[in-house]
Amino acid sequence: MLLVNNLFMSNIVSPMNFTLKALFLREQHRNPYVRWGVIFIIIIFVGINIINSFYLDKFKEISTLGLIINRSFFLIFTVWNLTLMFKSRSNLNKLRQNPDFWFTATMFCFAFMGLMTTILTDVSYAAGSDMVLYVLFISENLIDVGIYWGYYRAMKLLR
Repeated sequence: MLLVNNLFMSNIVSPMNFTLKALFLREQHRNPYVRWGVIFIIIIFVGINIINSFYLDKFKEISTLGLIINRSFFLIFTVWNLTLMFKSRSNLNKLRQNPDFWFTATMFCFAFMGLMTTILTDVSYAAGSDMVLYVLFISENLIDVGIYWGYYRAMKLLR
């Protein structure tokens, strides 16, 4: 059994993950207000994550607050991006061949499934149910592999 507390890794990986995905979604917009807004949201998220890590969780608990904020933001932002893609009548017929569409749709799936499993993880962690946590972690990884496989298949369609 691994007795080393490695929960601090989630406090490092979560802001990096958030920043990289947000910067990619930022590049899909030319509006300077949206672009600066995304930078502002990144700064706010990293700040919340630092406060949460040092003062609330103290690296001893799963940082579900950061994950819930992260996945909620991407759920909203990907729905907004998909809405803008569907509103663009000129590109509507070419969505199947647009890699940005597939990436955004994949991020939507990750955000939705991740938000559901994070909420369930938070509830089961508070209840102290180890079996439910194991099932959730395994299920989340299997779902992620399925989403990656779907994204891979979609990218093969573009060739």
